[in-house]
Amino acid sequence: MRKLKLFDLSIALTVTLSLVSFVYGEVSIRSNKCNSNTIEDLYSLIYAPLVPFEPPASIIDDDGNVTASEDELFSLRRRHFYDQLKGQNPVSIDLQTYATLTKELPGGLEDFEPVLKILLPDCQPVSLFRGVPVSATSADFETILKTAEIGLRSEIAAIVDYARSSIEPNPIRFETILEILKNDLAITPEIVKAILPEPIAQRYFPDGIIPTANLSEAAILAFVALGGTVIEPPSKIFFIKPRSYSGVIEDYSSLIIQETGKIETAAALNTGLVAQMMNRMGVSAQILVITEVDTTMAGTCKIDDAGRWHQIIGGRKSRNCPFFSLTRQMLQSGTYKKTKDYIEQNIVFKQLEAILSIATNKGPKVDS
Repeated sequence: MRKLKLFDLSIALTVTLSLVSFVYGEVSIRSNKCNSNTIEDLYSLIYAPLVPFEPPASIIDDDGNVTASEDELFSLRRRHFYDQLKGQNPVSIDLQTYATLTKELPGGLEDFEPVLKILLPDCQPVSLFRGVPVSATSADFETILKTAEIGLRSEIAAIVDYARSSIEPNPIRFETILEILKNDLAITPEIVKAILPEPIAQRYFPDGIIPTANLSEAAILAFVALGGTVIEPPSKIFFIKPRSYSGVIEDYSSLIIQETGKIETAAALNTGLVAQMMNRMGVSAQILVITEVDTTMAGTCKIDDAGRWHQIIGGRKSRNCPFFSLTRQMLQSGTYKKTKDYIEQNIVFKQLEAILSIATNKGPKVDS
């Protein structure tokens, strides 16, 4: 098979670079935080007066066929260009530009890898070998997601594999975990699936599909599976949810109560999956399922025989219940002690009471 000479490669790259120049310019306009080289520097590298590679006579038989293996030939070629490029200043380009070039002309930059660095979305330089990033590093989880996204969009598996297997996520604060859990829209199923290790994906999503409502949970699952840890995690966290969602008029799925006593609402949260992940992080996660709500000012809410919530206030019955608002009132006022849930789930409620008492500045409750 006829090999491309360096001159032929330069011609092919000319067309590609004319397209990349626009992309590169757009990236530069959006962010100048990385100290990357200009597109002119990349042109200068590619059009440098280098001697094209020709297989040496020692690996060519009498019929003109190359007898060396592909790996041996690559090693000779790499050494050939390394000897010519050594001493030159490194050229750094952002990952998006590299991905665009490589998609248009696979392998087009391999000869320049000895002096070429690609910059991850957080500006970390990464070395290349045969088009594959080879520098193991650590980075923010957002950088891992962005790296995988670039690999997916450019259809370069090596970049996706690098994001999944060679970048260890930096530790993040527990508050960040909660923010991710409350923001499904910031993540796409394709990105999460790309970085989620196969055994974990098979265990939690055996059909290969990550439900849209569980994207944030899957993202945290990926973070933990990749070795991510949490800075100063709480010792306990509680998730409060209704036995049934029929008749619940608020668009939430649960209440989250941290060990500081802070109560937050969450929408479309898979509490079972989240509790498993929390326990893997060393956080004791408890799920409290509520079947009735009792408040001082807003009456009560109960589930009828059909499994639907209704509210009774001032003797009047309503077929719906503002479950999460009233449950928050009930927990803060202590009227949960009037419910059957308090009796049937007393152990969990006792643990929760200690946290709620801290929130009201009474200090942990001590049983006599």
